Amino acid sequence: MYTDIIIAISTGKDVAEFLSTSGVKQGDNLAPLLFLFVIMAASELIDKRWDSDEYNLGHLDLLMSTENPCINKRETSRKRQLMIKFYKSFYADDSAFIFTSFEKLVLGSELIVEQFQRVGLCQWREN
Repeated sequence: MYTDIIIAISTGKDVAEFLSTSGVKQGDNLAPLLFLFVIMAASELIDKRWDSDEYNLGHLDLLMSTENPCINKRETSRKRQLMIKFYKSFYADDSAFIFTSFEKLVLGSELIVEQFQRVGLCQWREN
């Protein structure tokens, strides 16, 4: 997107410069919007394979009150409750994926890295 961008960092009288080779220019108004598009694309790719036969990563079942979702009342009737299948959370620029076992964490991490690579969010090198 941006080419020939030079990054300069100064500490006291010392200055270091280097060429920016990936990403978007920091401070650009498009950066957060572009990030949201890309992270949502990765999320949709992950969704398609999360519960597939290959991965079967599962989810947590959360029972929520439809009267006031912020308050969990024990006396709430079953008619006013909603079961939510929960396995991921996005807030601002933070995200979390929920795993119910270490084995699923390892398998899910492989899926997440694979899909992030597809949309250009990370580069992974085996040592």
